[in-house]
Amino acid sequence: KAFKAPDHLAGKKVSCPSCKVVGTVPATSPDTSSPAVAPVPKLDTETMRKQAQTNGSGKHQPAPPPPPIDPEEQLRREADAMQSLLDDERQAAEASQAKSIDFECDNCGEPISVALDQAGKRTPCPSCARIVKVPAPARRDSADWKAKPQFASAVKLQTEEKPEGAWDATSKLVSREALEDADALPVRKAPVPLATRVRQYLLVAAVLAIAGVIGLSFMRGRSRTIEAGKVETVLADIADPGKNKLDKAALEMMAARALLEQEIPNKLKTVEKHISQAIAALNESPASTARGLVAADMAENLAAMMGSNEDEKDGKKPQANFLQRTIGTCLGKIDDAEWRLDAWGRICRALLASEQSERMVVLEGQIFRGQARQTNRNNETIQPELEAAAISGLALLEEGNRKNRDDLKEMALRSAESLKSRGEPSTFPSLAIGLYGWRGKELPGSWGVAKSDPEQSGIVLARAAQGNIEAARKIVDGIANEAPEAVRARVALAEGMLVAGKADSDAIKKIVDDVSKLSRGRTMFAMHILRLARVAERSGVPQESLKNLAGTVTGTDSYDVEVRGAILVTSLSRGIMEKQPLDSAPVDAKLWSAWATKTRLALLARAPGGPMGDGQGTELFARMGRLMPPFAIR
Repeated sequence: KAFKAPDHLAGKKVSCPSCKVVGTVPATSPDTSSPAVAPVPKLDTETMRKQAQTNGSGKHQPAPPPPPIDPEEQLRREADAMQSLLDDERQAAEASQAKSIDFECDNCGEPISVALDQAGKRTPCPSCARIVKVPAPARRDSADWKAKPQFASAVKLQTEEKPEGAWDATSKLVSREALEDADALPVRKAPVPLATRVRQYLLVAAVLAIAGVIGLSFMRGRSRTIEAGKVETVLADIADPGKNKLDKAALEMMAARALLEQEIPNKLKTVEKHISQAIAALNESPASTARGLVAADMAENLAAMMGSNEDEKDGKKPQANFLQRTIGTCLGKIDDAEWRLDAWGRICRALLASEQSERMVVLEGQIFRGQARQTNRNNETIQPELEAAAISGLALLEEGNRKNRDDLKEMALRSAESLKSRGEPSTFPSLAIGLYGWRGKELPGSWGVAKSDPEQSGIVLARAAQGNIEAARKIVDGIANEAPEAVRARVALAEGMLVAGKADSDAIKKIVDDVSKLSRGRTMFAMHILRLARVAERSGVPQESLKNLAGTVTGTDSYDVEVRGAILVTSLSRGIMEKQPLDSAPVDAKLWSAWATKTRLALLARAPGGPMGDGQGTELFARMGRLMPPFAIR
């Protein structure tokens, strides 16, 4: 393909604009059609320069300055030049755009050319007639002024060196020095020492503990207020004159003890008021076995309320003189001598639990000294003064052995020595013989032979209290089973083992089982069986054995009914110690006495180690009060 080349390229090698093949440009023909041009004479530029500088006169003259340009004209010219450049660029861009869209069919590969307005649409292929999608036209962008220009390798770009540590678009990491100069590094806190952290943790724990104590105190105070309200509600219900006076007396005394255990301001006046109301109701009740047992419960509660002189000064406990007089009043309402002595045994243990051993000895002399002899329903002689002193001494000895306290043992020894000043040893009852014989000193000669029943049981008690269980058991085994003393001696053996601190639950259980067999149907042993039940309760004999023991008292008179009820209550107390659920199902059983099921349950449920514990006595008290109204006046 021919193309034209400038004349100055004649004889030189150039590449074809179409095929890029390098060829030599031929020289111009001599017979060119352009007219000849006459030669132009050479100008004397030196002469002309001198003439220009001298203005033809030989004198030097400066060239005239160019005419001044108007600023507006200058701006117009620059704008025209800029517009011309933009027009040229736009025309070049329009010229670079394709006039049509050229592509190949995806199915048959045939070249296809369509107009620009078909971009993105679907059109049939002229060859295979299949529908194909028209691609977008290829656009040739103008040169990017931001693109880096390409230069020859020999050309050096004169660029400024960036400052050390400067950030730019190509930086991926920043030096630490640069961050420090820019104050952009995060501030790291110094680690807290372990001792400081421990103090902080302890401070937080202390704050939480204080908050917990305050919350617990608030809840306890609220609970005490609610419980005190329950007590008053039950007492208001029982205050009806038509209700049983014994129920009222028992509940008033229980209310006094329940309120005394609560942290209530000025409670002593309320406690003494309930005690006085209980005594008034007791005085209005007619004489009966039930009245004696309610009085015994009241006396035991009063003994449990007694405290030290400091407690009296601080207003925590009532005055001891007031309580002692009231205890004497309650014991005076017990007509039966054996029931009175049984009540005194319970009072002794309540006083010893309150660390009131001295007051116990004083109270025993105030109540029992000088009391005349009496007979029980079996026509057996009862000596209240001697037996009460023996009960006090044996209780002191039991507590001294259990707590290993020599002062209590010394008091027991003094009680034993004082027995001789109150009566002739040959006439001592079995309890007095047991305490007096425990000393281990010279004994009356007749005691070694044990010609009478009281002497035989007393010697068994003395040998067991000394810790000589084998000698005591040998005496028991020598007694015929059909003899009445077989039961009494076994009871004395159990009491002596408890006093000596050797009351093993299995050994006591065996004695309970033997007595259950020997005494069944024999009503003369009712009080001895109750004494054995109290020993078994403190020795840990299972509840079931105590229930069986109660079944041996089969009499139908009020005396036997009350004894049976008392034994059943000891079985319930043992069940509470064993963490068994409180079973109130037998409440309506006919062989239960009203006082046993309705008053003493609340007291026993709050015994040491029981599941009720402090703060729940009034709840059980309210339950017992709700059980009372269905019973008729007794």
